Amino acid sequence: MRYMSFPQDASHEDENEQWKDIDWTEGLYQVSTLGRVARVHAKGGGCPLRTILKPMHSTIKYPTVHLSINTRRKRCTIHRLVANAFLPNPLNLPQVNHKDENPDNNRVENLEWCTEIYNHNYGTCIQRSHEKISTKVAIEINGELRHFPSIRECARQTGMDRGKIRRINELHKFL
Repeated sequence: MRYMSFPQDASHEDENEQWKDIDWTEGLYQVSTLGRVARVHAKGGGCPLRTILKPMHSTIKYPTVHLSINTRRKRCTIHRLVANAFLPNPLNLPQVNHKDENPDNNRVENLEWCTEIYNHNYGTCIQRSHEKISTKVAIEINGELRHFPSIRECARQTGMDRGKIRRINELHKFL
């Protein structure tokens, strides 16, 4: 487990930062309003001793942490931990939206519960997804290098299979 350990003092904590237990972790982990996740070691004198976990960026775009309970390990997205702890969800909405569209900003004031449609249509999400979808392609055909705005357009003009074009294009990215 990757973590940052330091005594809890004013130099590492905002005075407005609030901590709550993550319900299903039996008091072993807490999450804060600033989007930090900590392992709780002891509660001496009413003040818990915390080890702040370092977020990981895996294959999904959201920062995650691994929480271990007994011998079970679970990967959790930080924004959902914050939302579950601090944001009421009376309508039982399924997704958490980042208001500033920055998946690394997991402060409670930047998060809101929402529907899948709302989340998908929020801000510049559609524009960014179109940019990702249209992969520019450069492919050599009969000794001539031809450029296409997308894999689909390359397939339409050349009659080649889109899967084959995608594989060729991926191969040439690393050469």
